[in-house]
Amino acid sequence: MAITISESPQVYNPVYNPVVWTVLSTNSGQSNMQYILDLYVNGSGTKLKRFFKPPDNDNGGRAFFDMGAILKGYTTQNILRADAGFATNANSYVRFTAKFGEQYGPSSGITEYADLTVDSERYAYNAVFDSPDYRDYEDDDWVLAAVNKKFLTNFPDSGKVRSADRQWVYMLTSGTNVVDHMVVRTYDSADALIQTIRFNNQYKSILAGSENNRFLRFPIGTNMNTITDTILQGSLPVLTASVSKYTIQTNNATSGITSELRTYKIDDACTIHDTYTFHFLNKHGGFDTFTFIRRSDKPSTVERSQYKKIQGVIGGDSTKAAGTWGYDNSDRGRVNFFTRIEDRITVHSDWVDEATMAWLEELVYSPEVYLDDSTNGFVAVNILNAGFDPKQTVNEKLFNLTLEFQYGYQRYRQSR
Repeated sequence: MAITISESPQVYNPVYNPVVWTVLSTNSGQSNMQYILDLYVNGSGTKLKRFFKPPDNDNGGRAFFDMGAILKGYTTQNILRADAGFATNANSYVRFTAKFGEQYGPSSGITEYADLTVDSERYAYNAVFDSPDYRDYEDDDWVLAAVNKKFLTNFPDSGKVRSADRQWVYMLTSGTNVVDHMVVRTYDSADALIQTIRFNNQYKSILAGSENNRFLRFPIGTNMNTITDTILQGSLPVLTASVSKYTIQTNNATSGITSELRTYKIDDACTIHDTYTFHFLNKHGGFDTFTFIRRSDKPSTVERSQYKKIQGVIGGDSTKAAGTWGYDNSDRGRVNFFTRIEDRITVHSDWVDEATMAWLEELVYSPEVYLDDSTNGFVAVNILNAGFDPKQTVNEKLFNLTLEFQYGYQRYRQSR
């Protein structure tokens, strides 16, 4: 007896897309035959669940298993306002191993043969790729190892950022010392280099017991100025008043380039309005940042529930003698016993270019968005926009984004 894996997932898989194996057994024609998949998560010692599937006789007796819907329940997200350097994203991915077996035989005595073929350990992270992008998905493009490997963001290269914003970049790595350190270079308005800073990665090993180090994030906004990781070159602060733009890129232990080069241009446009900085889960499982600096409106709606009561009691009229029935004008015949207030805030961005507008679709449709509040820290919000209208410069010369949101909580008033 033999089971062959003819198709298996990639090593790193976007968990909100199919995570598929196709298998074939030499016993696919046996009576009562079913394939068995034992799915293990976070190491081969923890079996999550067992799955059964009969052979598909229209496809040569093969069977396919898609575990994406199961595995996504084991991923959430990672972001921390107080990040002080490289950090791991242990909640944003899951390790898994598939072990295949089979069972067959007469109804009176079906025999099980478990774990005949064991696949290698693989990973699924909290990302999703739209079709047809997923059809062309190669995890090698997104795992840092060479100069063209991508960080987990669609933020436009040379996009504009505000120097006071906290920001992060997220990344995947597959080898020890591949992401040995982060290189940040700052430039002035004349494109002259100010300094090169190299931040040590304390999570550079991915040996057994350090699997969480495969999925990392690193501060790339004003939070770079408070990094406590070892500085191999350069000095703090990174972002000063002289910095007009900066670049980031990862290096290995011999200072070889292991990622794409990304450029951020500082644009601290003045505003008389309140600013709203949002951190949102992007398509690739990391958090991107954008700040709205123009007009904001803060209307609220109220939901009230009331009950009726008899207006008046014995001795209730202050103008009559004691012991007589009556009521004062201050008595209530209708009483509020429930008051809930819902805030709906509308904010407007500054003018943005076409690439930034396309990227902001990820904010509008993101399931996980936080407002970075200077007093209360990260505040959960829900985006209320019913849709997204992408803009093109061929049609419009100037455009911005209007966003409507509500807080993840509701306000209440006293009840009677």
